Amino acid sequence: MSVSDPAKDSVPGAQARVTALLRERLLAGEWTSSGRLPAERVLAEEVGVSRLTLRGALSQLTAEGLVRARRGSGIEVLDPSRSASLDLFSWLLDGAGGEGLRTFGLFTEIVHLRRLVAVDTVLRAAERAEEAQVLDLEELAAQQSSRVDDPAAYMAGDAEIQRRVIRISGSTAVELLFNSFQRVLDRHRELTLSFMGPLEEHVATYAALHAVLRHPRPAELRDMAEAAQDMIERDGLERVRIWCTEREGA
Repeated sequence: MSVSDPAKDSVPGAQARVTALLRERLLAGEWTSSGRLPAERVLAEEVGVSRLTLRGALSQLTAEGLVRARRGSGIEVLDPSRSASLDLFSWLLDGAGGEGLRTFGLFTEIVHLRRLVAVDTVLRAAERAEEAQVLDLEELAAQQSSRVDDPAAYMAGDAEIQRRVIRISGSTAVELLFNSFQRVLDRHRELTLSFMGPLEEHVATYAALHAVLRHPRPAELRDMAEAAQDMIERDGLERVRIWCTEREGA
């Protein structure tokens, strides 16, 4: 057992370090049999941080659905398969490390899950969009051409376009789901850029979006939209597979 070192605890990233350590131990099932974490004071001393830093880590793990505070019972350990949130996906991808096939499998799950709502969201937005909103999206898309040499700026612009389409669709649930997806994608930028492909070619996808938004009867375009989404996923995942394979064990 180690005693909390105030100097070590003050180092930037102490909370993130402890969060990662506890997350790993929780997922390994270390406290499954007891169903509870050790007392706060004991656990803080064990991991070498202050109780305040530990509480910050536990707050993050609670948000991820790994633990839950119960009044009078301490911190309950939860079953991730029943309670974990999408935010845990970022850590799972981190944990895959150099395991290329596992990384590819996890990323594929994210893409397929997002696919379940993508086409419906665009079609619903097309039915609700006003002219000013479509013009706004077209202006944002036009700006993307100047960002193809700046991947971070391009990704941010692409996320903003998607967010506005979702907002036009009027679905709060999809917007919240998108936030979870985006946190994962932002954290794993190389994977995301690999999926998107050459940015100077990716820009062309916005023209298809605008065609749907401006169509007088967008519901008639469902088959075309789903076929286009199939092609985007197929090509993107093949690029990700190659990227992951090249880094297998690296």
